[in-house]
Amino acid sequence: MTALLRLGAARGLSGRTLLSLAASVSIVTLTAMVAVGIRTSAGAVAAGATIDSAVLVGLIAPAAVLSQLLQDRAAWLLETATRKARRVRLLWFVSLCTLATLSCLACVLLTAANVDTFLLAADFTLFFAISCAGALVLGGPLGWTPAAALALAASTPGLIPFEWNYVAQASYAIHIWCVAGALLVVTGAAFVALDEHGIDRQRRMLERQPGVTDD
Repeated sequence: MTALLRLGAARGLSGRTLLSLAASVSIVTLTAMVAVGIRTSAGAVAAGATIDSAVLVGLIAPAAVLSQLLQDRAAWLLETATRKARRVRLLWFVSLCTLATLSCLACVLLTAANVDTFLLAADFTLFFAISCAGALVLGGPLGWTPAAALALAASTPGLIPFEWNYVAQASYAIHIWCVAGALLVVTGAAFVALDEHGIDRQRRMLERQPGVTDD
């Protein structure tokens, strides 16, 4: 447990981060109390079970906080340690997914009276997966931006035709789960192999301290 806490500290996990995560869950809860229904391109409220536009935007907050924890703020410690780097990264990614699961459960329990919780959980997982993938491509600080772009596009009336706005419709929740799960598996494998700096070798090397090499 001590080793896991130290690993978390190296990735930016702290009391302040946990407070930020709790605040982000509160944002989702608050947005669930605002009735801003998904609208079609004609401006009418979409029929069927959907998720509110405000909730979609609110889900950006926990995705952003969680994706920041992929950054290794003490890469040199891992590179000079006797432990296998990939094993440590795997442990951290599983731990991060566990933290995301707990955050998702909190969102579901706190919004159960106002939204379709199955769809909420599916979208939460999808945005988390996209943010993690974004962290590998764009870097940790910007990892959440692709998920934010999707959430804003899906919540903007008429920007995406309703029949293609899958993240807003409960009937597609199981499909969202499948896509999110597959993306998490691929992202996890890439993170274990490459760390949060992704495939850009030049950026990976520049962000490490002088004299520290990659795997």
